Amino acid sequence: MFTAQHQAKSRSISAPSFGEDRLPWDQQGRSRSTTSAANAVAYATSFRCPVRLYHGLSGGERFFGPASQRLALLAQRSGLDVKVVPVAGDHFTSVPEAMRQSIEFFREQQ
Repeated sequence: MFTAQHQAKSRSISAPSFGEDRLPWDQQGRSRSTTSAANAVAYATSFRCPVRLYHGLSGGERFFGPASQRLALLAQRSGLDVKVVPVAGDHFTSVPEAMRQSIEFFREQQ
């Protein structure tokens, strides 16, 4: 957490909005700078390797789809290899398929 906060302060990152008003920590009174430091979209152009963002398609996992798409789009506009991979299931039932696909992805990188 210190590293993310330090980077946010030192690089003056402006995080694009993806619905911060729906995030639990905003409702608990955290400052906007803390929310930006915790927002992965703020670092969309900082990836140093190919990235796949796996998320389930049911239950609360649907919340991550739009945010992941926004992050991937910003990264791709910077020429980075970042893609969203929706997987059937919820937070728990999507894990086996996401793991299988992520292992396959890493093997392809070798």
